[in-house]
Amino acid sequence: MIFQHRLTQAVTIARRTRAVIAGTVALDAEDVAAGPLGIEKGILLGKAEGEAKGKAEGKADTLLRLLCRRFKTVPPDVESCVRAADIDHLDAWSERFADGLSLTEIFGLDLPH
Repeated sequence: MIFQHRLTQAVTIARRTRAVIAGTVALDAEDVAAGPLGIEKGILLGKAEGEAKGKAEGKADTLLRLLCRRFKTVPPDVESCVRAADIDHLDAWSERFADGLSLTEIFGLDLPH
């Protein structure tokens, strides 16, 4: 009976992990603190956060490479802004990059002045 319960918990964690990685479910602090699986959930939360950070870093690197290719150089304040940005900003800037002919057209008012 105990084995079956732990197996069920493990399957639940595996399913939740896949959902977190896919972005369809978000873990929060209450998930981490709740119940006997708190440590496992904490590990999953850390993994999901690490993957999100890696995804943002990859998008920032790609955008900076494209900017360098189009404009030859990227001002340090623009590079800092891009590296510190969240995924939503990076996605918006990447979409504007296709048509933007200047940094102002790409970034709008999002850049530090």
